[in-house]
Amino acid sequence: MGKIEIDETELRTYQQVYSAVRAGFANPKTRDKLLQVHAELNPDAPLPEIALKHSFDELKTELLSEFSKLREETAKEKADREEREQRSALSARWNESQTAARRDGYIGEGLEKLEKFMEEHGVADHRIAIPAFEKEHPLAQPLTTGGQRWDFFGAKETQPPDLKALLEGNEDAFLGPAITDTLNQIRTQR
Repeated sequence: MGKIEIDETELRTYQQVYSAVRAGFANPKTRDKLLQVHAELNPDAPLPEIALKHSFDELKTELLSEFSKLREETAKEKADREEREQRSALSARWNESQTAARRDGYIGEGLEKLEKFMEEHGVADHRIAIPAFEKEHPLAQPLTTGGQRWDFFGAKETQPPDLKALLEGNEDAFLGPAITDTLNQIRTQR
């Protein structure tokens, strides 16, 4: 190889560029930028760091994508499991309160009406709904025939109005208790 002569300013410029490039390759922050510039200027130059970094970036992107999918699946499974547990607890509570309602005498059509009432009013517990349902839908009293009872061992449930005051012409004495008794019977009728 022959000698090439350059002037002193050109030598200093080459030395400055060489030391700047060398310092840039030594610094991890600027090394990637210099390698990318070199790859753009010399596309045929073998640069294993650039290829390795590109492969690593692709792998990192793929792993992050898989991790994100796994996280979403785990969150969905957790939400599904919690929903199943809540439904199971609600179903157990419903069945328990329904059993209590059956013990209280609600069966068949009466139980259906109670549950419809519960749905309309947003109540999930039969035991809580029964008092409100009975208040709105009082139970009918069993019918008695005539005023006589042939139960010799039990006490009389109702007393017929005293007709003596009416027969004597004292209508006020008859009507006061009769009206009160009639209103009480109608209000407590189930």
